[in-house]
Amino acid sequence: MLKLNKIVDYCLSKEGAYIDFPFGDIPICVKYNKHIFAEIYPNSDDYKITLRCEPEIGKMYREKYPDIIIPGYHAPLKQRKYKNTIKLDNKIIGKEIKNLIDQSYETLLGK
Repeated sequence: MLKLNKIVDYCLSKEGAYIDFPFGDIPICVKYNKHIFAEIYPNSDDYKITLRCEPEIGKMYREKYPDIIIPGYHAPLKQRKYKNTIKLDNKIIGKEIKNLIDQSYETLLGK
């Protein structure tokens, strides 16, 4: 399991990335150019991250990890296919989480 500080540091290693709290203390939002590419929920009983994704790639990951990756739980129905929420427990390796963060950032850059 990737610890919170490792996830935040990895997100902030992206060029132009910064932390913001537009919704209060939680989630920790990591933005680029005023747009969120990672929402981190650090509570130990519900440790998760929501990331942007292309619809086809998001669906593939949800099928690969059906109980770990779900459509963006808080997003409006029309936008859920563009976001994935990943439970940050020991069931998904750190390298895969970093790949998902990379994709989220790159998806945002492509807009």
